[in-house]
Amino acid sequence: MASGTPTTKSQVPPPPTAGVSAVERGRQWGEPAVASPIITALVISLVSIGAVAFQALKADIRAVETRLITVEATLREEIRASEARQREEIRASEARQRGDVTALRGDVTALSDKLDRVLENLLAAR
Repeated sequence: MASGTPTTKSQVPPPPTAGVSAVERGRQWGEPAVASPIITALVISLVSIGAVAFQALKADIRAVETRLITVEATLREEIRASEARQREEIRASEARQRGDVTALRGDVTALSDKLDRVLENLLAAR
């Protein structure tokens, strides 16, 4: 207005709101009519997020359970195969041992026969 231009009604700033202060506007947010829908929306969103997270957790648990069942079955099969191989190796080892014992008996018998002949020759030479 110091510039000398005339002011019109549209250029005049509106007067400050006399009835609503910042404190009162803050109190308005605390009123049940305003706070209730906001709190309800927040609770609904948190519950839905929690439900989705819970469903995801259940799916993860089922997947882990399925993997564990598969691994357990695989391990059981490997154990059975290993036990079968060990039984077969034990049978083969026992068969080799029986063959070795039979061969040793034959060697002992042959040695005994030779010692008997040597002893007979010694007794005959006396």
